[in-house]
Amino acid sequence: DFVAVTAASSSVGLAAIQVANRVGATPIAITRTSAKAPALLAAGAAHVVATAEEDLAARLQEIAGPTGVRVVLDAIGGPIFEPLSAAMSPGGILIEYGGL
Repeated sequence: DFVAVTAASSSVGLAAIQVANRVGATPIAITRTSAKAPALLAAGAAHVVATAEEDLAARLQEIAGPTGVRVVLDAIGGPIFEPLSAAMSPGGILIEYGGL
């Protein structure tokens, strides 16, 4: 299963990446710029999407393919809610826990 984690460089985001890896899921770290990509990959993210530099929906589709993202852990809300939910698999789980 693919797990998308927004605000991935936050303490909750880093913990979510670790938990996803621990249960055998594929964590996708979502951050604003690619400057944090090396640190997120070192922390265990399988993929990093930089929302200020890439089309979020297109990248998630490219990564997760037709099965989609099974779990979205979102601390951001707002304008990225739609592309996140569009990338989800049928019956997927969306956890909104913040609103930056």
